[in-house]
Amino acid sequence: MAAVSLKAALLSNEQGLTGTSDPAGLFRLHQPVRHAVRNGLLMLLESEKESSVRKGLTMLAAHIGLGMVEEGWWPEFMPWIRKSLSNRTVPALRTSSLDVLSEMANLIANSMQSEHAGIATALRATMQDESAPAMVRVAAVRCTAHLLVEFDRSASDAAPFMPLGATCLRVL
Repeated sequence: MAAVSLKAALLSNEQGLTGTSDPAGLFRLHQPVRHAVRNGLLMLLESEKESSVRKGLTMLAAHIGLGMVEEGWWPEFMPWIRKSLSNRTVPALRTSSLDVLSEMANLIANSMQSEHAGIATALRATMQDESAPAMVRVAAVRCTAHLLVEFDRSASDAAPFMPLGATCLRVL
């Protein structure tokens, strides 16, 4: 419930104090508050057991991520994603991190080229992890598909993800 309220509050003013686009609504908050919200959200994603609440937290993390990751205002985000994707003991956390990446596919595909190889490697490892529950492997397929659809530059940008098509088919 708090995540829903936080998202509503952050979205209530899509224009930040500077009058520029502020999709995450956090630019108008003081830096310590932004930091607390970001890190608290990641901690909640790690500990939440209820799937519907986790889904809301996932959407909120993606929304905030869209506004802050590209600007470098959330340095903990990608390390958290990498850590979550490699977590073999909490499948729901792996699924949530994949869902966050899926929601951010356009940003990742077109603005985060430095992360492409690492994300593609993590997706391949997740899909090939036969000990992972089906929900995790299917979430990796879904994330891969979302990323591939979003590439709008050249085929070379999508190159790390192209070989994943066959892996996706094996999962399905």
